[in-house]
Amino acid sequence: MADRQWEEERTIFDRFSAAAELDVAPESVRRGEGYDIACSTRSGRQLAFELTEAADERWAASLGQMMSVSALLNEALHNSADPNAAVIRQRFAGFELSILLMPGAGARLLRRHLSAIFRWLAEAPTDKAELEPPTALRIVVKQVKPRAIFPPPLVLFHSPGSAMWLGDETNRAIRQKLAKPYPRDIELQLLVYYHLQPSMPGAGERVLAMLEGADAHAFSTVWLYDEHSNRVLLRYPDI
Repeated sequence: MADRQWEEERTIFDRFSAAAELDVAPESVRRGEGYDIACSTRSGRQLAFELTEAADERWAASLGQMMSVSALLNEALHNSADPNAAVIRQRFAGFELSILLMPGAGARLLRRHLSAIFRWLAEAPTDKAELEPPTALRIVVKQVKPRAIFPPPLVLFHSPGSAMWLGDETNRAIRQKLAKPYPRDIELQLLVYYHLQPSMPGAGERVLAMLEGADAHAFSTVWLYDEHSNRVLLRYPDI
């Protein structure tokens, strides 16, 4: 059975390593022993990473709504008789469709427009990073971003919710990782990433100030990566 958590972390790590220009050999990426990911660069340097997602707890309380939206879309995509669903599965095979709803839009409104959304996506281009819906659908859908995923080769919907910030929990997530014991015979790096929740403006500066005031930690390097913008916000120390 596929391990969805590992597949998600692997996909995020691959996007991060490309954005950070680490030159990781894709075939070397594997689970670490006592940490999340082990890999090597094409030149043979061994790397080890612990991963953690930064998400505000109050924001995370709204995940139930997002999960219901994702469940509705995926159920219709894979189990409905809508002919456009089969077209989408074929045309976007190997992709995750990240669907951003308009503020206030939820599963009830989405259900009413589901056939029209599938009809639009069945005809949408597959080579664009962002898909803007037609005017009639903009009351429910703000944007759809197709992103390549690893096997199994099926299309999945992911609903990140509205782009919003209710408070930055990044420093708390890092401190929790700093307090954990890790293997001491490796050069372990920490990757803090934004996936469900986009980063707050100035997140890199706040994390930098926290790390500069820390006495010591278990990580040789701390990275801050925003998957929404595919940007590395911080590398500490920057050497």
